[in-house]
Amino acid sequence: MSEKQAKTTTNKKDKRSADFYDKPLNKNIRELLKESNTTSAKLAQHLGVTGEAVRLWSGGYSRPDIEKVVDIASFFNVSTDYLLGITNYKNKKTEEMTVSETGLSEVAAKKIKRMGVSGVDYAGSVSMDTFRAKQLHILNSLIEHKDFNRLISQIELYKRFILAKSQKPEDELTSDDICRAIDIIIRNGQQVVDNNIAAEACLLRATRHFQSIVEEIADDLWPNSVELLKEENIFADERD
Repeated sequence: MSEKQAKTTTNKKDKRSADFYDKPLNKNIRELLKESNTTSAKLAQHLGVTGEAVRLWSGGYSRPDIEKVVDIASFFNVSTDYLLGITNYKNKKTEEMTVSETGLSEVAAKKIKRMGVSGVDYAGSVSMDTFRAKQLHILNSLIEHKDFNRLISQIELYKRFILAKSQKPEDELTSDDICRAIDIIIRNGQQVVDNNIAAEACLLRATRHFQSIVEEIADDLWPNSVELLKEENIFADERD
């Protein structure tokens, strides 16, 4: 075989092997190595294989056998279903989590389950599966957002200040609540602490957190949409 023929054969072989690169198993091995900051050598030592074997898996040039798949899943503490791309849940326990474990009400759980089944009529322009997937993506992005806990905190504190206005003993605020209110008010240019001002400050902060979250989620789904909405004066430009 000539050098040219050998090179052509090798290129064909590499092309066939490269088809594994974007397969779920190879892709997940590659991403788990990166996420966990684990070297190929460390994983190889745990599996009893060579570092080159792991590099071939992550590079998409070969795939591990089923026994190694189980060992790899154990090493990264993920399920084999996740590793094989059958589910997006890394942990099997998370995938099977019940409503009572999440703390969701029955009504909330039913609404999430029905999400996208009824509501907006797209007149056939978008499939219901696509619509539902986008709705779930928005919900997940909202909960996963770095400011989500702050949003919830501001809403909860706002409610407590509103209740405190009734001056019922059971609605009295703690010193921690007052300290948080002082911080909120100072950040918004106020120096006087009372329940009315504190409530307004909390509502303002909650509104701004929510606006920020909505803008980021919308821009993720539909790039440049936020700028277009701003041009229509739908969003205010002011930030705290």
